[in-house]
Amino acid sequence: MKDLPNAVFFCDDACIFSKTLEDHKKDVERFLERLDRYNLKINPKKCQWFQEEVKFLGFLVSSEGIRSNPDKVKVVKDWQPPVNKKGLLRFLGFAVFYHRFIDSLSTKAKPLYDLLKKDTEYVWSKEAQQAFDRIKQELVSLPTLAYPNPRLPYDLHCDASDVGLGACVVQQGRPIAYASRTLNSAECNYTTTEKECLAVVWSLKQFHPYLYGSKFTIYTDHAALKSILGTKTPKGRLARWIMDLQDYQPYEVIHKKGILNVDADALSRIADVNAQDFNIQDITLQMFQDLQKADPTIKFILRGGVQKPYVWHNGLVCVQETGKLLPFVPVGLIEQVLVHVHSTNTGGHFGVDKTLDKVKEIGWWPNMREDVEVWVRSCEGCQRFKVRNDSQRHPMKPITPNFVGEVWATDIAVFPESHGGERYLLVNMEYLTKWVVAVPLKSFETSSIAQVLLYEVILKFGLPARLISDNGTNYISEAMNMICSRLGISRALTSVEHPQSDGLVERMNRTLKTSLSIVVGSDVRTWSKHLPFVVFAYNTARQASTKFSPFEIMFGRKAVLPLLPRLEVFNPKKYAAQQWGEFLNEEIPIIHAKALENIKKAQEQQSKQYDKKAKSSVKFKIGDLVLRKNHKMMSFPKERWTGPWIVLEIINKAGTAYKICKAEDSKAVSTVNVVDLRLFVRRGNGVVSAATGSS
Repeated sequence: MKDLPNAVFFCDDACIFSKTLEDHKKDVERFLERLDRYNLKINPKKCQWFQEEVKFLGFLVSSEGIRSNPDKVKVVKDWQPPVNKKGLLRFLGFAVFYHRFIDSLSTKAKPLYDLLKKDTEYVWSKEAQQAFDRIKQELVSLPTLAYPNPRLPYDLHCDASDVGLGACVVQQGRPIAYASRTLNSAECNYTTTEKECLAVVWSLKQFHPYLYGSKFTIYTDHAALKSILGTKTPKGRLARWIMDLQDYQPYEVIHKKGILNVDADALSRIADVNAQDFNIQDITLQMFQDLQKADPTIKFILRGGVQKPYVWHNGLVCVQETGKLLPFVPVGLIEQVLVHVHSTNTGGHFGVDKTLDKVKEIGWWPNMREDVEVWVRSCEGCQRFKVRNDSQRHPMKPITPNFVGEVWATDIAVFPESHGGERYLLVNMEYLTKWVVAVPLKSFETSSIAQVLLYEVILKFGLPARLISDNGTNYISEAMNMICSRLGISRALTSVEHPQSDGLVERMNRTLKTSLSIVVGSDVRTWSKHLPFVVFAYNTARQASTKFSPFEIMFGRKAVLPLLPRLEVFNPKKYAAQQWGEFLNEEIPIIHAKALENIKKAQEQQSKQYDKKAKSSVKFKIGDLVLRKNHKMMSFPKERWTGPWIVLEIINKAGTAYKICKAEDSKAVSTVNVVDLRLFVRRGNGVVSAATGSS
């Protein structure tokens, strides 16, 4: 059995996995033929076939990665503090089973391990209770671990404390595995630098199957470690460790302050922020140059001598695009760029135009619009959660502000209770810039709204002349009216059920809900933790109406995004403080004027298209994969679309009804109206267009 492709075995358990349905049929057939050849039997009642997610060896395995089995983990919520060492061993044994999912487990469990020492009296202390509660919290909110891709570089995040070591191996911002252990009595006497060096050596051994022979970068929060590892005359244990590191060349060591080294650093320093939250992928200039040299298209350009429209600058082939010098992104980096600008928290899962605008801030490659379109259309999260814009349109009464800060709108949305106890999201939007301020709240009281208005809007952006809200009870309360009256803020109210006056902030609420639905994963109660990253993604994305990002209009410059490194392809102009002030005084009015002009044009265009309600008829073919609208959906963050389903039959000539079945269960057949269906786009292996590498 071991030689069967795409199959793994453990004792009498087997799992067969494939990239496509056709491949899976062949893999299953090979597996069954092998069973038949050796007269081996399987119990049909214990088999699951053609599943998108399966339980295997205590975990849930899918195309997204590996995650814990909720049925097993839910018992943790009611786990009472152990009353003796035997009970504590049982709890720690359960936690250790999931050690790959928990950052620095050994360090966090140190007070519990101390209770198990020989001749130690079992006394349940405050420190033990805190460690117990913290590990319980970790166990009920375990992340999904990604699969390693040997073609891409790895990031190794290492950290050492006074009591233990921790490490995490990451790829494209997604954790693959965590590891940790406590220090023994001798290691506790090491210097800080020696402990940090030990963390690196131990981490490499832990993740040897991933890192040996691969390119990787070591991240540490200890500034001296980089120079120590590069010393030419090491002594003692340091010499032995450096010898061990030689097997793993080449690698790079990068220092990050503890607040940025979020994976391996103790989670107490930064409240449970994981690698995917900020998703910084460091690529050095040398790496970029090497990948360019390996790209077939760039090789062809270099052989013939770099000529227009290409430019040779700083060791890179670049392109002059809209007045900017952009590096030619090699084919080996394109997928990574698309992941960063669309599929991460700071990408925001926006549409084609916003994603393409973010790509243009990083680099250029042939046919990149086509590649962005394919990537966005085939994003499974977007397909499942985003609203299809085919509903009846409300009459439009657009509001045009005269200057930045004149008009703000505010609205509230109800969310599931977060781990921090927040149940509401208060969204404020500035009308000219489209800048968003979003604050999670535990209660929707007038005092809470007023505090956000004061501390997050007025004290940071100035006093608005006009505040738009619906006529909900808390917005029209006597206290709220008195606050606005004293501050000289005029009010504009819309109907809760029919916000036809503009609906801008209501649409913003929907955008935030959709993006959060995609990024929260299985634990919906983490939405408030992900919120700042999603808001950042929106505020740095170019708006169709203004042609600028909210950040650019608000601050007069483009935001530096955590996507790719600053390769210094071109040197930005440097300003002294006074010069920068003079520049802003000249530049910002120009940007504001252009934005206002673009808003007016966009509003005119929207008004012209308002009565064009007729939609081109959508028809599906037998065999098409489709998604079905989820009418049982709760407010957040259930999927808006379920599936994929397979079209079995066209019910009538008009194509308004179809018979469909679940892709994984042919017995689950339904008849569905066409308005409740949309085409499912499956992302294949070749997401990047063939023309990219052969232009």
